[in-house]
Amino acid sequence: MEARNLKQPRFLITFIVLSNMAWGMIPVFAVPILDAYPDATLSIVFIRFSFASIIMFAFVAIQAILNTIRERRRSEPGSLAFFQTDWKDLKLYLKSRNKSFMNIPRLGFIFILGFFGVTLNVSTYFIGLRQLPLTFVLLGAPGGFIILTALYNLAKGKEKLSLFKAIYIILIFLSLVLISLAQEKNSTTTEPTIVGIIALLLNIIAMFVYYVYVGRDSFAPDEKILKRPRSGNYRLMRTTIKLAIFMAFGTLATLAIVPVCMVLPVHYLNVLGWGFVNTIVVLLGGAFFPQLLLMIIACTVLPNLLIFLASTWWDPETSFTFEAWTSILNVLDPITSITTSVLAGFQQVNNLFLVLTIVMLVLAILLRFVHERESKINVLIFLKTMHGSLKDVLQFLVGIKEIRKFFYITGKPDIILKATFGSIREYYHFLSHVAMKRTIKIKFDMISFVENVIT
Repeated sequence: MEARNLKQPRFLITFIVLSNMAWGMIPVFAVPILDAYPDATLSIVFIRFSFASIIMFAFVAIQAILNTIRERRRSEPGSLAFFQTDWKDLKLYLKSRNKSFMNIPRLGFIFILGFFGVTLNVSTYFIGLRQLPLTFVLLGAPGGFIILTALYNLAKGKEKLSLFKAIYIILIFLSLVLISLAQEKNSTTTEPTIVGIIALLLNIIAMFVYYVYVGRDSFAPDEKILKRPRSGNYRLMRTTIKLAIFMAFGTLATLAIVPVCMVLPVHYLNVLGWGFVNTIVVLLGGAFFPQLLLMIIACTVLPNLLIFLASTWWDPETSFTFEAWTSILNVLDPITSITTSVLAGFQQVNNLFLVLTIVMLVLAILLRFVHERESKINVLIFLKTMHGSLKDVLQFLVGIKEIRKFFYITGKPDIILKATFGSIREYYHFLSHVAMKRTIKIKFDMISFVENVIT
């Protein structure tokens, strides 16, 4: 199958589906290790993400090598044309500042993501697997995150509260209630603890912070993104080097909190810190090697590569954005984790309540799809630019994620923008943001819901 066929929407949607299902398989490999070594939480996080980061760095290095080979074969048109990024390009990215995140150095931004997205998020998730009923934490963590994110988007005006959105939130909440009722009291059921509840809340907060800020990674002027063709691999290399460093920083932050856990006057944290010391050598020595290897390859490297390939190759001309499909399909993660954990015998549940929970989650996916289809606002906006300012204007526009495509034209307007918004409030905020730019004048705007014209 040719690479261009893989860029078709149906294949990219399949990538998103497989990614969420792969993340849902994590408990199948993690629970046996935690059963044998209850204090190995930080060890598992360290091993999983340190080796995953090495593999991701290797993936980046292979692409850089292929770019070198392409440059040596310039006499062969089209030879390795996809690989157009070298180490100098990545160095410019990493040395730049992120204007979308307090203008801090890019590496500082990635470190913050690594702490919340790896150290705090994954550690509290594994703690929850030991300190709470299994199926509850498998749904409670993503379910709580989904509800919190939905409320945040509503408060910020990024989405409007449609009937389908309201029912979607209610279904997620009812699923949490049903999975709680599904827990059968037996010797294998873990009773909820204060530590587990705190870990679950911290996990939801960590996922939320990561979700809110991971997309705030604007292009720097030195990256010269406007001169880079989308057919090349710059965007993929940019995201994969970011992912590799994100994992490495998460690993380093995990290692850094070990001595902190040892000295703090909190018994559970002391156990966690010394548990790392007592289990890291055992696990690195080969204990549970197949589970750790599958967790690294199948549940970390592979799903992240698939989701980044989908993000990089997504055609902005398609009716649904990449973000829309990820929000629709992220419920597949808890569906997969709950189903596989019950089938593996990790948790005994009432079958009726389990089936009802799965049905509600499937309905939530369908309602989210309808919400994304019905509530989005597609617009065409016509702009006039000040003479000599086109380059500056395009650099300004390329950092606005709501813009799906823009066209440079001749006539009264100079640029046509094609954009998608979640609500009228978000659309008006965008207009005011653009209007503040002195080199831009909005000629007129048109809101349209005619899909065969502008989507």
